[in-house]
Amino acid sequence: MFYCTNSFSALEVITAAEKQSLNKIEHQYDIDILLITLNDNFSPFNRKVDDIDVRKKAIILERQRYNEFIALLPKVIRTNTAIAETDKKIEKSVSLIDELTQKPQQDGKHLETEKVVILTEYEAINKKRATKSQPLVNSKKILLII
Repeated sequence: MFYCTNSFSALEVITAAEKQSLNKIEHQYDIDILLITLNDNFSPFNRKVDDIDVRKKAIILERQRYNEFIALLPKVIRTNTAIAETDKKIEKSVSLIDELTQKPQQDGKHLETEKVVILTEYEAINKKRATKSQPLVNSKKILLII
């Protein structure tokens, strides 16, 4: 029994034994499941990257608020009103900026490591895919129609 497929420029003829061999090879190297699993790792990774971006925007906003407090400081000192309250606001703003700055730096280093691991896994899967391609090509007999 022969299976034939016809396309515009090629004709593939595969015997039942070759088809069975082909299916065996495809099953041995089921790369799609590996890729799906690996792609699933990118969702949490991308969320973490987005979280860092949100924190960076929060840092910018907090720095603007800090600058506003500093700009008001001479007026507060001259009028001698709410100096302690303004001082507390400035301290709180500095602490928040420091806290917001530390976390993205630590997370960024961790994400770089995580990215390297994910890309290494992709490379391994692509090597398996290349290894898979050779037996598949060898298992098929292709006749070109000219």
